[in-house]
Amino acid sequence: MMKEEEEYKKEFISIHIGQTGINLGNSCWELYCLEHGIQPDGMQSTTEDEDDDGDYRFRTFFSETSSGRFVPRALFIDLEPSVIDEVKSGTNGQLYNPQQFICGKEDAGNNFARGYYTLGGKIIDECLDRIRKLVDDCSNLSGFVIFNAVSGGTGSGFCSLLLESLSTEYEPKEKIAFTVYPSPDDEFSPSILDSYNTILASYSLKEHSNVTLMFDNVSVSDICRRSLDIENPTYVNMNRLVSQAISSLTVSMRFEGSTFNQNLRSFCDSTSLGLIRFVGCSYVPVLSAKEVQHKQHSFVELTNAALEPSSYMVKYDPCKGMYMENLIVYRGDDVDFDDVDNAASMARPRTGSGFDYVDTSYRSGINYVPVTVYPGGDLATVQREVCVVSCTTSIQDVFTRISHKFNQMYAKKDFLHSYFCEGMEEYEFSEAYEEIATKFVKLCQEFENVKIHR
Repeated sequence: MMKEEEEYKKEFISIHIGQTGINLGNSCWELYCLEHGIQPDGMQSTTEDEDDDGDYRFRTFFSETSSGRFVPRALFIDLEPSVIDEVKSGTNGQLYNPQQFICGKEDAGNNFARGYYTLGGKIIDECLDRIRKLVDDCSNLSGFVIFNAVSGGTGSGFCSLLLESLSTEYEPKEKIAFTVYPSPDDEFSPSILDSYNTILASYSLKEHSNVTLMFDNVSVSDICRRSLDIENPTYVNMNRLVSQAISSLTVSMRFEGSTFNQNLRSFCDSTSLGLIRFVGCSYVPVLSAKEVQHKQHSFVELTNAALEPSSYMVKYDPCKGMYMENLIVYRGDDVDFDDVDNAASMARPRTGSGFDYVDTSYRSGINYVPVTVYPGGDLATVQREVCVVSCTTSIQDVFTRISHKFNQMYAKKDFLHSYFCEGMEEYEFSEAYEEIATKFVKLCQEFENVKIHR
């Protein structure tokens, strides 16, 4: 019991960077507040008394003020003020402490170098000072949860600068990143510089994060169209869907689980993940609130559905490569250990190219907290849900696709001057490309070769 109590005394600091990171983070806090019974003003609406263990779990992501308000333990950072101003004037505006917002006066112009050097350098000291104050208020800091996108200049450049600083000052602490990657479709990747920004930022994520969970707008948009019957999904629709997956992955960090409870933190400690670090995520069931559902899905059905490539929120086929590790999180107030054990043993990812998953790669987490959805939102209320995080060698396909676009421009030195005039040097491009497009992809292929010859 003491071990569990100490576990729940650990705190996390969430850092939301750039337009995407801020908007996605704001959606997550909206959902967290619904789950924990916290009103937009930070006051708790639940009438039931929390026991001491509940208080420890609850404070993993929130801090309590002297007036009894619960405030997200978070920081919102952007190089220009418009997105932060929208959050301040929005539904959750009163939830946050004004000191949790830091912004500059001009945006990074979709340029990694402006986010890392020119503009980022002007606010990094202020950000680190605010983080130190949040750390000082923690009794047992476990790590940081980062929200960002790597296409733009702030989410790529400034996030990289901050990650390096966090590694220097808080080296042993975990860093978990929820990161939006460029979509294969240019509809959601309007910047011609996104491949440069992405390769540069991925190098930093590879070096300084324990795990990066990847999402892209095309995959999430496709799920919204297919499963929620939304013809033209907005960023609000997509952010709320991704927030449901993030909630499932963090629920055991915020609520009591079971004695058989693997979570994202334990997943970070796996040997294979220490080498791959970039993972895909799926979430089921995604059911429209407009439809009346009469059938209760079994955990075997949900687990199999979650392992389908179309369920993943990043565009790649996890079944083409070799599965290194899988975390399957089961959530619902009727979760049974035997049902979960049966589902995990019976469910198998569809495989191809002669690869298979490793029998010992499944880690299962159980949480009995009922599923919560946004009132009046797109998703139907369900009794049980399954979220899968897969570490597989086929994640290399995402980087191969981006690296191809990078190389097409870099070979002709296109747009490099816009980075050089902000303080970057050419070796930084070649070094990042070598680490991501060559060494990382080669590492994935070496794992596959070992499997073929085993």
